[in-house]
Amino acid sequence: MVKKVELNLAQKRVIDEIKRISEITKSNTVTLSDWKKHGNISENQIWRNFENGWAEAIEIAGLKPDTSTKKKTDDELWEELLRVCTKLDKVPIRRKFDIFSSFNSSSYTKRWGNWQQVLIKFKEWISLNHPSSKFINLIPEKEKIKKVSENKIKNIKDFVWQSKKGIVYGPPIDFRGLRHEPVNEQGVVFLFGKISEEIGFSIEAIRTDYPDCDGKRLVDRNKNLWETVSIEFEYKSSNFIEHGHDSSKCDVIICWIHDWLECPLEVIELKEIIKRLTKKEIK
Repeated sequence: MVKKVELNLAQKRVIDEIKRISEITKSNTVTLSDWKKHGNISENQIWRNFENGWAEAIEIAGLKPDTSTKKKTDDELWEELLRVCTKLDKVPIRRKFDIFSSFNSSSYTKRWGNWQQVLIKFKEWISLNHPSSKFINLIPEKEKIKKVSENKIKNIKDFVWQSKKGIVYGPPIDFRGLRHEPVNEQGVVFLFGKISEEIGFSIEAIRTDYPDCDGKRLVDRNKNLWETVSIEFEYKSSNFIEHGHDSSKCDVIICWIHDWLECPLEVIELKEIIKRLTKKEIK
């Protein structure tokens, strides 16, 4: 059954492209390899517009998922992930893996859980099969991954309705044209763009590669002195671990929620910044 959802223009463009490629290949499924060969849109648009990536886009397009990797052994899947690590010279986040791999990341998450759990399993495998690999040290130990405490989930009302459209919004904040709190990394980037100058940042470049942003920040207001800074945007600071980033290549994490207390990097939590700016405006 075709998944029926309301699509924005960017999503519709991706779905139309998938259908076009399906007509070219005369197949009831489209693989990422097909997309890379015939597609006219960047693979980044898939992850930017579909929360669950390629698998969700294929479902919405009314096509069948690619089952070719179901027959792959665990070792074959891990060797492919190692190949992508070597190509990128880092452990990839999920959307990067889908761009550079001939396999679909959903083949991994269906076997081992979310991408964070996949990377933990990958570390176990690579430690046994490639013990000298530098990528072992770029994946955190399981016990170092801080989980959000369930104690924060309290006083929930008795009635919570099930989402039908799959589109959700954060609590209302009505901050400078932004009606709701961010619920993902894109929301964090948008919100930071609204206040970056006000909190002493000058942005040089935003990109899809890690780290997300190059900029400068004010370090001496009297002398008007600035320093360069590399920024990574995350919804939660702990997502930095899940994405397998190298902390030595980043200066600051900018997030909505800071839940990684052991973070070795400086963290700017926009949720707290917005509270202070809102109080300032009220005064």
